[in-house]
Amino acid sequence: MGTKEGIFTLSLLWVLVVTLAEGAVNGPMWQKINGVLESEIQSIAVNATGHMIYFASDKSLYQTQPRYQLTQRLATLPSSIHQVHQLSILPTASSTIYLLTDDGVYSYYLPAQRWQKEFESSAEHGQDTYDMIQLDDLIYLASSQGIFLHSLDSNTWRKINNFNEAVYRLAANKDYLYAVTSQDVYRMERMTKTWQKIFHAGINVMEEDKNAEDIQDPWIKDLFLCGDDIFVSTKEGIYIKQADMEFKPFNTELLPTNKLVKMVEISSASHEVCPSDASKRKFLAATTDGLFLFNGKVWQPLYQGLETNDIRDLVVTQDTDVLAATDKGIFYLTTEQTFINDDQTLASRKFSEDKSFKTEGTRLSEPNIRQVQAWAIDYAEVNPEKILAWRSQARMKALLPNVNVGIDRDAGEVFHWDTGPNPDVLQKGRDLTDWGISVTWNLGELIWNNDQTSIDSRSKLMVELRQDILDQITRIYFERKRLTLVGAQLNDESIHQDMQLRIEELTALLDGYTGGRFSAALTDFH
Repeated sequence: MGTKEGIFTLSLLWVLVVTLAEGAVNGPMWQKINGVLESEIQSIAVNATGHMIYFASDKSLYQTQPRYQLTQRLATLPSSIHQVHQLSILPTASSTIYLLTDDGVYSYYLPAQRWQKEFESSAEHGQDTYDMIQLDDLIYLASSQGIFLHSLDSNTWRKINNFNEAVYRLAANKDYLYAVTSQDVYRMERMTKTWQKIFHAGINVMEEDKNAEDIQDPWIKDLFLCGDDIFVSTKEGIYIKQADMEFKPFNTELLPTNKLVKMVEISSASHEVCPSDASKRKFLAATTDGLFLFNGKVWQPLYQGLETNDIRDLVVTQDTDVLAATDKGIFYLTTEQTFINDDQTLASRKFSEDKSFKTEGTRLSEPNIRQVQAWAIDYAEVNPEKILAWRSQARMKALLPNVNVGIDRDAGEVFHWDTGPNPDVLQKGRDLTDWGISVTWNLGELIWNNDQTSIDSRSKLMVELRQDILDQITRIYFERKRLTLVGAQLNDESIHQDMQLRIEELTALLDGYTGGRFSAALTDFH
């Protein structure tokens, strides 16, 4: 189905599937947007009217409409771009999409369907641009070289001298512009254009380490404005500043703040953005360890329908739909699914216990999650026993000797001229050959071996890889199981076939992680 009609049909069928499944599944279900050629989506942007949604991978720019029934690729990204940091659409230029990348800023003009480079740093290294914001007739750009700005009637960028380090995030309200560096938050008064530091992460980083380390992983992860309140997310927690008060810690229990990417507020059913009553506020946090909802009291994971934990971007549309960019595609929650009764929490909603949802007669004989996880670990060769074997072998190495064999031959006396009465006669002399062998042991390596340092480093990397594989396997396994249960209740054959295709896709993913052992173990798959 490469045509627009085919994409439309598949997308519509999938919307119908989830709509019918709402009677069988309580709680919000993330739905995947079809028609995307690449899996790793980096950023999302919505135009001012909310009628068009754009998102980008590191290779392509896409467009979709509300309800996500028709998605199409607009353009291939310029070859000089290796990483997309953010998409941006300015209020006064809704026909232009700005791409903030590791190679400066590019613009894509929709009517002409062409790319143009808008900004390039004069520095030999450090072309990364991270955020862009328009205030009145000025455009501010956050980059690895600080903040640049230019007016709408000029194409010349000039650098703001207040910053000599990377700036990752910009945000503004009616009075101030906020800028986020690796460890600090600055505030500029819009009337006077004066800057002031208002937050410091409170860590000590050597000056020579800033460029090498902070650009890759800044300590401050995000800044978010909610009404007059300021939220600053760091590796060690979230801090909130209310009115003229000082920053104070915000509730982050169960939230992996060190993996936080972005935080947004989801409007209440009355569409009041950031209610003045803090107890009525609900937040979504995107992390590389999943999506989490704060319902005014606690943070809870929001995972149904997602195939991955790695969330790259999070956007709330004007219709209060939530879009998530991930390394497995782009997913959305509709308004109806996002808001439920405040007496019920999203994470605690379970499958309905209605008798009509019983699955007797459709029970599947399938491997359990522990078996699938074990197969994935074996296939990826990330067993803990592998590290233990390395450590044992490193110690046993001390029992094997170093053997040195040497040979020496004096070839200068093998043939020589007679030094006696017959000087013209060539005579053969003695063949001098010497050889030896030595054997040595370093028994100290039974206690400590220099290879242990390398093994420790490899062990850390293996643990991280194993955890990532287990997270992906667990999420895909239960997503497939959920769809299998929902599909068993569907009577429409065409919708059931589309559901079956989705289940087969997830099955293929499990096979990819297990080397085909999952499909081989299925004995009664419908």
